Amino acid sequence: MFGRAETVNFVNQQLLPELPGGLSSWSLEAPVGDFTDRHGYVADVKRVAEGGGSGPKVVVIHGRSGLGKSALLLKCAAELRELFDKSVLIDFRPLRHKGGVSVSDALAGALPAFGVAQHWIPADLPGRQSLYRSTLEGQRVLVLLDNVSDVAHIAAFLPNSSRALVLVTSDFAIDEVYELGYPHLLLKRLDDDYGVELLAKICAQDRELGEAEPVRRLVDLCAGSPFDLRVIGGQLRMRPELSVAELLADLEADLARMPDGASKRTLRMTERFNPAYDRLSASQAHLYRVLGILPGLWQPPGILSAALDLPERVVRAGLGELVFANLAEKSGDGYLLPGTLHSHARWAANSGEDPDEIPRILERAVRAWLADAVEADRAAGRNRWRVEKLPAEAAPPNLTKQAALAWFASQHDNLLAVLRLAAEQHLYGVVWRLFEAMWPFYSSSVLYEAWQEAGELAVVAAAKCEDSRAEARVRCLLSRAFVDRRRFAEADAHLLAARELAAGDRLLFASVLDFAGQSLFKQGGEQVVAALAAFREAVAINEEFEDERGIALQSQFVGRCLGALGDVEGALAAFDRADGLIVRFEDLRTQSRIALSRGKVLYIVGGRDAEAVAALHDAIDFADRMSQHGTTGLTALVDEPLKLLIEIARRQGDAGAERTYLQRRHQLHTATGSPEADELRSRLAALPE
Repeated sequence: MFGRAETVNFVNQQLLPELPGGLSSWSLEAPVGDFTDRHGYVADVKRVAEGGGSGPKVVVIHGRSGLGKSALLLKCAAELRELFDKSVLIDFRPLRHKGGVSVSDALAGALPAFGVAQHWIPADLPGRQSLYRSTLEGQRVLVLLDNVSDVAHIAAFLPNSSRALVLVTSDFAIDEVYELGYPHLLLKRLDDDYGVELLAKICAQDRELGEAEPVRRLVDLCAGSPFDLRVIGGQLRMRPELSVAELLADLEADLARMPDGASKRTLRMTERFNPAYDRLSASQAHLYRVLGILPGLWQPPGILSAALDLPERVVRAGLGELVFANLAEKSGDGYLLPGTLHSHARWAANSGEDPDEIPRILERAVRAWLADAVEADRAAGRNRWRVEKLPAEAAPPNLTKQAALAWFASQHDNLLAVLRLAAEQHLYGVVWRLFEAMWPFYSSSVLYEAWQEAGELAVVAAAKCEDSRAEARVRCLLSRAFVDRRRFAEADAHLLAARELAAGDRLLFASVLDFAGQSLFKQGGEQVVAALAAFREAVAINEEFEDERGIALQSQFVGRCLGALGDVEGALAAFDRADGLIVRFEDLRTQSRIALSRGKVLYIVGGRDAEAVAALHDAIDFADRMSQHGTTGLTALVDEPLKLLIEIARRQGDAGAERTYLQRRHQLHTATGSPEADELRSRLAALPE
């Protein structure tokens, strides 16, 4: 009866690479090419890394903005490469909102870098910290934490390994760092000689600097900041007719206007970037200011084109000039303003842009982001129920489903910033539509804090729009973030409100019943009866509208409820109906879930092992076909059938089949960073040969 065991395709081994000997990949970018000075700091960090001790090493580097702390992180990583097998960089700046950071979401974002599939990441912060520490136990790991503002950020990312180093940067000294005894390095200004060397490197290909004295005074006025020197160097490269003495005179004129003579050794933000900013053309200055006010830290040219209402080729040309002037950085296919340069651009916008035009610029940008998100949402699932139905004649999306989900993952921080800005600007229609478009990402993610924040903003926005259908929908989407964390009271409160709001729209009401039924089913016990009633009512509504996909999905859930209530034949009939309808939609994920549900009922309730084995193999086969199309996130679709197949083999006394399934399950858990991998290895070792 277990003859098919040898032909089961193990699909998930290709989703994440094998990591022999623990962890063995390096993802950090190379340090800047004109890195100057700081070698003493690198040597200090290396001495700590090579030292002994029973726990992870921690070094905190602090100093004012613009001194090159982030560049020093990457330089240290490059110099320490041979000491570590795996690295991760967490930048807390884009994660910070209203002074706080979701450490839970930050951990969820870091764990995949260590080979942990999202399926294994717990919903709660203690569980995530425990998994992080167990995953990195004893490993040679370099953890870089940039722009930290709280010692709790450091504590959350301490690996359980004496061979690990946590390297931290902060703009200021954190009191608790001293209390805990972590080594700390104050990053000081560049020595003047090194400052001259750096400025010469920046300008080397384009011009000679000329007399030494003005150059040294120029370096001194930049207060030893590598960042400021790059901006100054960019101006000298762009304007070969501008002498160092002339630029120096401009800076000194700015300083003369400062009221506090004692501060003349440090250029304030609005003065130190003004000479570079003042030499921009009107169009370049406008582009620079717009970069300062747009939401998010990274801007694609298409978004800037929409915000400025200019052709993209014109925008790209202007961005190139800003990069050449060191007033912007290119990152992938987008552009950003690093550090305090972003603050300066925002300041410049507040004083240099028409206050009546700023809201229009922001709205154009926000709506461009929304359009991109809607397009990605269409690619991720065209058949999904939406408040505003897609037109039948709409052209096929330009992205594949996997590319769309990857886009959402890469742009999540920007999209959340856009959603927040839209709420601040009272663009309420954009807020709830953007949250609905982000549903494919949130429904498959574990970033619960961000999901909850976005959903709550969307609920308020839909209510402000007095759009009951939209409010019902976003309440449902928000409820799942609570259900996944077993916070059922909060989920059910949203679902109860959604039922009332959707009462006048039968298809929407069916969707609400779907969400409500799943919450009730997960609560178990007597609530399964209520879940069955909700799913059956949803089936009836979908039958009214002859929505075959809706009937299939709800019939699947009806079958699960009937199985939980002991009605095997009723459950199988519901699965048969779901199977017969879903096949025409080429929805392999749902087919795999139906097969798994069938296998569970046949084995757990019906005791019909042979039929259960066939259904469980079908579930794995459907997942295998998905993996061949490049689909990821299939861990649960393979692990759950394998778990049941092991139980059936053990019950039947088929040691060979049990070993085969257990080996494959162990392989899956090892490849995807599961905390159960060691336990499965022990179970394999205990099996008789």
